[in-house]
Amino acid sequence: MRKKNRIAALLLNDGYRSEGESDINGKHVKWDAGYCIAYVPYESTQVTKKLVDPTVAKAVEETLADVRWGALISLEIRGKYITSVTVEADPVSDFEEE
Repeated sequence: MRKKNRIAALLLNDGYRSEGESDINGKHVKWDAGYCIAYVPYESTQVTKKLVDPTVAKAVEETLADVRWGALISLEIRGKYITSVTVEADPVSDFEEE
């Protein structure tokens, strides 16, 4: 059974990315193509990028369609993929509505 994990995070960006590779800080890094979410986990300063499970990518994309960066989200992670996203608060959106 794969590890299941739920974390709170600050949304930075989401979108589709193509496969690629680069040297980052002297380390060769490769990444897969797919729908990716960039976030900062709660109580961290480390930016994390993780792919969304392809079977739920469309639903997650729809969930985040009108959400601004800086939103507080909950992510469910199984193995190396995000399997669900819940928007807990979108303060920038709330601010714009006032």
